[in-house]
Amino acid sequence: MIKINLAPIDEIESPYWYIPEVAMFVLCLALSWFAAQYYLDGIKDNIANFEREIAEKNEAFRTISKATARYAALDKDIEKLNEKLNALQKITISKIARFLPIILLEHVQNLKPEGIWFNYISDDSEKNILTIVAKSFDSLLVAEFMSALDSTKLQEVDPSDLRTQVYFDQTKLERISTIGFSTVSSGNRANLSKEEPKITLLQGEGNTGGYWSAGDAFFPELQEYPAFQLTLSYKDRKAINNKPIALAN
Repeated sequence: MIKINLAPIDEIESPYWYIPEVAMFVLCLALSWFAAQYYLDGIKDNIANFEREIAEKNEAFRTISKATARYAALDKDIEKLNEKLNALQKITISKIARFLPIILLEHVQNLKPEGIWFNYISDDSEKNILTIVAKSFDSLLVAEFMSALDSTKLQEVDPSDLRTQVYFDQTKLERISTIGFSTVSSGNRANLSKEEPKITLLQGEGNTGGYWSAGDAFFPELQEYPAFQLTLSYKDRKAINNKPIALAN
C-alpha cells in the first residue's frame, strides 16, 4: 500500500513550523493590549484633570462666597454709616436744616391773621411739604393768609437771618367748606358727632378728619365759618445760577 503525506513541506522539514505564527499572534495581542492601556490611561488622565478642575472651581466658589458675604456685611455697615453721616450733616453743616421746623412754625404763626386758628400741622421733611388744617372767622381771612404765605417768595434775603432764607414756593388750597351751628338746634349742640367726613392727605402721615368736625368749634355763637386745608411746599433760598433750589434731603 502506498502512503501519501499531504502536509506542507515546511511542516515536514521542521517540527516547529507553528512558532512564527504563534509569535506573530502574541505580538499582535501584546500591541493591542498596550494600545488599550494607553487609551485607558488617557481617559483616566482626563478624568483626573476634570476632577482637579472641578475641585479648584469649587474652592474658588467657596472663596468668592465668603468674600461676597463679607462685602454684603460691608454694604450694610456703609449704609448705616451713611445714615449717621447724613444725620450729622443736617445737624452740623446746615443751620437751616437744624432750625427748619421752628422757622416754618414761626412763618405760619407770624403770617396768620387774627381770626384764624390752627387745628392740625404736619411736616413731611422728605418731600418738603407742610400740611395745615385750620378754621377761620370768614373766607377773606383765608385768602389773606394764603397771600401772605405766597409773599415769602418775594421777601428780601438777609444772610444773617435764617428766616429769610426759607420761603413757601407753592400754596395750595386742598379743601375748604363751611361748618358751624346754623343747622343744629341749641338743645342738641352738646351732642354733635365727631364722625364728620375724613380728609385723606396726599402726603405725610396722619388723619386730619378729627380736626374737621363742627363739634370742636370754639365759637358757638357763630352761625357758620370756613374750615380749610392748605398744602405748602417750602424751599431754601440757596443760589445756584441765581435760582432757588429745594432743600437737600
